[in-house]
Amino acid sequence: GFPRAVGEQVGSGAVSAGFLQGLWDVVLGDAIRSSSISEAAVIALLDRLRANLSSPVNVSRIARDVGLSGHQAAINRIEELVRAFLAWHCYRIRDRGPNAAAQRKLYFVDPLIAQLPHVRNPSLPLPEAAKLAEQQIGLTLARAVSLDRPAQLAQTDAVMYERTSTGAEIDFVGPALQIPFECKYTDEGWRRDALTIKARHGRGVMITRSSLLTGPHEPVWAVPAGILAWLIGS
Repeated sequence: GFPRAVGEQVGSGAVSAGFLQGLWDVVLGDAIRSSSISEAAVIALLDRLRANLSSPVNVSRIARDVGLSGHQAAINRIEELVRAFLAWHCYRIRDRGPNAAAQRKLYFVDPLIAQLPHVRNPSLPLPEAAKLAEQQIGLTLARAVSLDRPAQLAQTDAVMYERTSTGAEIDFVGPALQIPFECKYTDEGWRRDALTIKARHGRGVMITRSSLLTGPHEPVWAVPAGILAWLIGS
């Protein structure tokens, strides 16, 4: 997360209201540049994107749900968030590269951005922990493979998702990753999803809540999200 926010969370158990207000000012004043969109509409847009985390984005549906003038208006607002480094695209892979024609997933660069709608309007729900875990693992992987090519992080073309021939989804793949990663932030049912990775790639990693399964004879490892993020980040 953002260094100051992390420091405040570790030091006092909560991020300060001042930092949250500053983050909101960045979203409203610097990222969303359309003078015709209201504060309520920005909250609605962020909340809709919060609900859509981990799923491909249907911009036409989002535009209708939020009340924007059309799918291009939704695309423009989303691109403004991406250009301001508040969100990043996760493309669908095709032939080892991004498929620009397919629907993309959208993740925020910090859990706090997904929480802003609730902060501004407490009647709105907080983001689901499983979706935030997937978001943060994806960001951690994207940062790790971009250490020697910083521009790659902005291009968001190194970490992608995959749709298999059976219609199953694998969360994070790409030539730079070498192996696929699937987020299953639970300790139940992940073995069934591991079969998809094994059938498609032969090996990979399942990101769980606390289950740990590794070893030379295990083609698909299970690693808790926190441990995996710490290992990659270190």
